[in-house]
Amino acid sequence: MVLAIPAHRVLLTRKPDLVRHRFNQADAASLGNAETGQAWTAALNDTRIVSQTARASATFSESRATVPALANLDASVDLTFQDSGMTTPSEDFVGICFRYQDNDNFLALGFDATKFYFYRELAAARSAQGVTYAITAVDGTTYNIRVVAVGTSLLGYLDGVLRATATLSDFQTTTPAGLVFQRFGASVPQSAIDNFIVRAV
Repeated sequence: MVLAIPAHRVLLTRKPDLVRHRFNQADAASLGNAETGQAWTAALNDTRIVSQTARASATFSESRATVPALANLDASVDLTFQDSGMTTPSEDFVGICFRYQDNDNFLALGFDATKFYFYRELAAARSAQGVTYAITAVDGTTYNIRVVAVGTSLLGYLDGVLRATATLSDFQTTTPAGLVFQRFGASVPQSAIDNFIVRAV
């Protein structure tokens, strides 16, 4: 006997992970290979593994790492982030690079001491874009961050709630995604990133 699926039911399948990395290997001066996907590249200085999380460089004020990620132009990037020591707005922050052309040209979803926002790095000049969400980052708190980039539409989710939006057409043909850490000012944050996942949407 063949059972028919009722017309009102739709079977959905989740697309496979393009990149997945939980950083579960031993402490190291670089991120190495993702569990799913290819090896990370140190785009700027060194991004480390400490206590099974990704951390900023121990030496330099900025560090960025990228991984070939986007099979097409539309993708989501998820991660968890634990704040530690971000005190100077716009100078101490972490972010997701989701369209990365080179070290001076990329789009990112950033999180600093007072806001959650999209920004564009264009010819090494940084500018906030679209709708910004005001928030006071709390030391020791873990946040779930997600960016969805579909065409020119950019959506930033914080703990499952849409908080930041932007419309940008830059770098749509680039394929790397990754992490960005910046730490200037008086503080030296040891904020941790974990559970990095890129999926096609």
